[in-house]
Amino acid sequence: MSVTRITGITSGLDTESLVKTFSSRYSVKKDKIWKQKQNLQYKQDAWKDMNKDIYNLYTNLFNNRLTSSYQKTEITSSDEKVAKVSGNNKDIKMQSLTVEQIASQTFLTGGKVDRKEPVGVNGNLKVYVGGSEKDINITPDMSMEQVARKLTEAGLVANFDENNMRMFVSSTKTGKDSNFSLGGDAGLLDALRLGSSATKTNGQDALITLNGVHFESSNNNFNINRFNIEAKSVGSVSIGSQSTDKIFDIVKDFINQYNTLIKKIDTAYNTSAKGYDPLTAEEKESLNEKEIEEWDKKVKDGALYKDETLIDISNSLKNIMGSTSVDGINLRSLGLTLGDYFTTEKEERGVYQLDEDKLKSAISDNPSKVINFMTKLSDNLYKELDKKMKSTSLSSVYTVYNDKQMKQEMKDYDNEISKWEKKIEEIEDKYYQKFAQMETMLSSIQNQNNYLTNFFGM
Repeated sequence: MSVTRITGITSGLDTESLVKTFSSRYSVKKDKIWKQKQNLQYKQDAWKDMNKDIYNLYTNLFNNRLTSSYQKTEITSSDEKVAKVSGNNKDIKMQSLTVEQIASQTFLTGGKVDRKEPVGVNGNLKVYVGGSEKDINITPDMSMEQVARKLTEAGLVANFDENNMRMFVSSTKTGKDSNFSLGGDAGLLDALRLGSSATKTNGQDALITLNGVHFESSNNNFNINRFNIEAKSVGSVSIGSQSTDKIFDIVKDFINQYNTLIKKIDTAYNTSAKGYDPLTAEEKESLNEKEIEEWDKKVKDGALYKDETLIDISNSLKNIMGSTSVDGINLRSLGLTLGDYFTTEKEERGVYQLDEDKLKSAISDNPSKVINFMTKLSDNLYKELDKKMKSTSLSSVYTVYNDKQMKQEMKDYDNEISKWEKKIEEIEDKYYQKFAQMETMLSSIQNQNNYLTNFFGM
């Protein structure tokens, strides 16, 4: 229990400063342990951040080990302006498709009329469409717009264009079976300019050639072998589920992720915080905010300096990257090379430079070999990290560093600091008690002296 602390009221001594001086050697020992604990805290934080990146690589490697990851399950077209392809038949490899013609409606463009209303003629129009016949009664008071509506009601699409003074008629469907014709009173057809003065274009089916075989469709859509083709325009394309673009993207993404991690690891391993320790509250009092921030950054950046676990991971990954080879394929043959050891900065020596053209060429020449190499490389890296991330008495599962051990060490430091704080409190109480006794004695002597002075009238 802390005693009541009385300052030097009678003696005039700076009791608090004296007590701090007497207990300073204990405070130094406590601060030393606190700094060790803070360094461990920074190391723990640095490892948590590093472990997150290592685990992300680990999970991505799990997918990259699988051949199916490099293959597109969706069928695609090399030019969707010619043909759009959809479906999930992953067994469809690259095939050739030619769109010979696209499906179209039957169109009839009427001749130019003198007036839009009234038509001034009467009679009967016959509409032949879809194997059926429909009659339309035309009266002299009708307008061309009304005639258009009658044709539409009969199963066609008709519009009158006032700007060009013509009737435009088309079928509701595409294909050769969409053909229609107009009949009835010849004089009425001529008056409406839907007879001999009209121009007609019959509808046609879409025609495609897939791998040398011809197919027809009335509506530009084809369903062949569990995938769909929509003909858009005349031309030739390649279709299939195998896309070398996906292989390239996976390789490039993997290298970018690996490079970022290995540079981070090597930078942390080679960054020293020599001469810098965590600052106590007292030490911060002599520095400004910016100086404190810069000091703390140096300490944190050097938290993993020369860490044995870190360099072990770095060396393991580098060895696998450099030694893996499958059927004559390795990283160098894919356009991935390291910089010159003597001219490259330490943290950059494990970073691969990518020649994208060389990688694309290798994939184009033999995509299967590239896939086999990447699955093997990913499997080797995955197994190595999996081994390092297993749970032990010192570390948790999916953790490459001794997190359990660090937690226990943090508790040990806390207990040690508490002991020293208690010891400091006890020694300070001891000295404060002595000073209090001294102050009491001095006060008593002073009171006696004052009494005698007053008694003798001095």
